[in-house]
Amino acid sequence: AQTPNIDRFASQGTKLTNFHSTGKTCSPARAGLMTSQHPATMANYAGDYGFRHLTTVSDLFRDAGYPAVGHVGKWHIGDDLEAEKDVYGFTDVRKRSGCESAYWFKDECVVDAALEFIEDNYQDGPFYLNVWSHVAHSPIQPKAHLVDRFANVTVNASDFGYNYHDKLKQSKKLDKDLANSMANYIGALYSMDYNFGRILDALDRLGIADDTILVFTADHGAARIGADDSSTEQNMLGYCGGLRDYKHSYYEGGVKIPFIVRWPGRVPAKKVNDSPMSALDWLPTISTLAQ
Repeated sequence: AQTPNIDRFASQGTKLTNFHSTGKTCSPARAGLMTSQHPATMANYAGDYGFRHLTTVSDLFRDAGYPAVGHVGKWHIGDDLEAEKDVYGFTDVRKRSGCESAYWFKDECVVDAALEFIEDNYQDGPFYLNVWSHVAHSPIQPKAHLVDRFANVTVNASDFGYNYHDKLKQSKKLDKDLANSMANYIGALYSMDYNFGRILDALDRLGIADDTILVFTADHGAARIGADDSSTEQNMLGYCGGLRDYKHSYYEGGVKIPFIVRWPGRVPAKKVNDSPMSALDWLPTISTLAQ
């Protein structure tokens, strides 16, 4: 995979290599991140019912007087709650989905909304913003220019841990052109990286990069190849680096996730921290800055 913007970002900050999600699927993981409460303690499924009875990280920034507290991209933390005024403390919710046909794939419209939010608010005081991506959730079928970029990719099972071999076999069973399936997947990752780079470039252009805490993370590990009849399921070739299992599992392949943080002058650059950490730590850590 080619991720030049994420690589550049990682060189400017600290990588936490032993960071864990609070859930094995998206909604519980996001609920835990937002509330610092383990999702198993919530009476109802957060994806459907939300967690309005709990204090969220966005509530804390709003209560601290941040004039702009926003959310863009994937939602899945309460059906239709995004339409409610001040839900979770947000002053602005721009739910974005359905842009799979965009030139730069699913996250193009998400980052469009993020850049609009930043440019609308950066001169009015501090802001907090969730930017929740759709890559690499299924379906994976990016535009041809992204796939063609990796037309010469080859797939050698010996380059991966043995637990990934079954996934390669599953993909090949669905489509014999394994290299093309891999090109689709890493083309999608390249689109995510490109769109993330747009945020980095905007912060530089606006002159606020040095004053902005920026985090790149995920909600869980790579997904399995599903059992449905999707014409693109063979492209779900995410690799968990040799860890056991995938999304929907509490083994490390399902819940150990990347976490990179950049805050120039405050967070060390080019540093790796392997201390055990959890998404439950996010709210109590970042909210101290809102006081």
